[in-house]
Amino acid sequence: MRRNLVAAAALAACLTGAESRALDVDPCLAGVGENESAIELCGYSSGCCAAAGPVVTFDVDFLFMKYYQSGGVQSSDAGEIIGGGDNAEFDFSLSPRFTLGVETCDGLGARVRYWFFDETARTADNSGFVSVDAYTFDAEIFKRVQLGRSTTIEGFGGVRWSEFNLDDDTDLDWRVDGVGLTTGFEISHYLTCNHRLYAGTRLAVVVGDALLADNGDLDDSTGLGVSNTQLQVELAAGYEGKTNLGRGVTMVYGAGAELHNWSDAAIKADASDEAYLTDSGFAGFTFRLGAEY
Repeated sequence: MRRNLVAAAALAACLTGAESRALDVDPCLAGVGENESAIELCGYSSGCCAAAGPVVTFDVDFLFMKYYQSGGVQSSDAGEIIGGGDNAEFDFSLSPRFTLGVETCDGLGARVRYWFFDETARTADNSGFVSVDAYTFDAEIFKRVQLGRSTTIEGFGGVRWSEFNLDDDTDLDWRVDGVGLTTGFEISHYLTCNHRLYAGTRLAVVVGDALLADNGDLDDSTGLGVSNTQLQVELAAGYEGKTNLGRGVTMVYGAGAELHNWSDAAIKADASDEAYLTDSGFAGFTFRLGAEY
């Protein structure tokens, strides 16, 4: 009888300790099975870090993007500004994006982002080439709010600097740069507190100059320039997960797809006429790796 009482007491103590430890599970890192309220809290930062300070994040998105152009990508014919040159087909190329940010426990944060693309494609007959390089730098403020038990939305706005360069085998040198404003949103659906699906868009209106400096085909070495206003649209969707590494560090990883379209960034037919500006863009997939502290 005494042994039975001792065993019962030991079992009760074990269950009590397990219950206490369950209550100590970090809702940010718990699955639904570990903490039923975790999925309700994980979407909103204040539910995760009420006793902590701001979270610093650093992400690298390894984007593999393919350049495209409305009407096709072509190399200029010798002696012409833009002519019926040979078609060029770009492959998927690594174009990384770096993001550094900070977020408070109420979902308010700020970040900077830098992205670049630099690639050259040979023409179909291998007689020429087309080279494209593009850059963007964003500085943004964002706010994340909870829409439901497992859904959040993030709205943001800021400023952008961008540059676009197009060169080919006839010394064509086309440059477009400018500054403008960004805005957009991202919706997240949390499968558990560690795993979410996301989809969002970013819009940027960039105002600047477009300059043709083609010393190979033009006698005027100063080139031709026009004012330029671009609408840059980005669409993104994918998956993101997190793993606690200890000592306040969380690893971030994910994968997705993105499409970027820049209006009036490239040229066709006659570069001296602004009416012949044409859209260009980048499409591909991405792998994300980062850390939060």
